[in-house]
Order: sequence, then structure tokens, then C-alpha cells
Amino acid sequence: DLAVLAPERDHGAVRASLQNIGFEPSPFPHYLPLLVATASRDGRDHPVLAYVVAPDSDVYAGWISFRDHMRTHPEDADGYDQVKRQAIADGHAEGEAYQVAKTPFILGVVDKIEYAPGNK
Repeated sequence: DLAVLAPERDHGAVRASLQNIGFEPSPFPHYLPLLVATASRDGRDHPVLAYVVAPDSDVYAGWISFRDHMRTHPEDADGYDQVKRQAIADGHAEGEAYQVAKTPFILGVVDKIEYAPGNK
């Protein structure tokens, strides 16, 4: 996944530029506009998800909080890795099924972030 930061007024132009280099609108529903592409390496295809977001958006702030938490809490990062690997092993490697499999863990981490000392 990647976040492309741009003011809201530029989102349409940024999405158009991404489509010019091979990204396409997502084939599966998502709560944000999402563009997808495929990167190939060593004979394997890997999905690339691009979100165009405003740098001052609540969504982006939440992503950064999640990332920072994972960097400072290796036990949660390891747990998240295990959840993702289990989702794939259980056959939930694509789209919505993969997201659903990860959601309970993500929500638990979000609760930790929101209720950490110094937050809210």
C-alpha cells in the first residue's frame, strides 16, 4: 500500500496521473477511492494499492499513528504479521476477505493507540 499525499483540490489530477502510469480503479469496494496496479518480480505478481489522500486528513493521521505504534511495539507488529500470514494460509489473500480477516486485530491496536496515556 502507498499513500500519495495531495491537497483535495488536486486529487482528480493525481489519480489521472497514476492511471497514466498503469494504475486502475479498484475492482473491489473500499471506503476510500483506491487505485490498484501489479508489480512483478522474480515471476511473481504483487498487488500495489494507491490511496490519494490529503496530508491533513484524519485517515492519514490514523495511518501514521498505526505505523508509529507498530514501530515502537514490536510485539504488535509481530502479531499483525501472524494475523496476515494466517489470513493468507486460510485462503483469504484477496481483497475484502483479507481486510475482514485483519480487522479485529487492527481495531484492537487502534484501541491501544486511542487509550494510550497522553491520548484523548
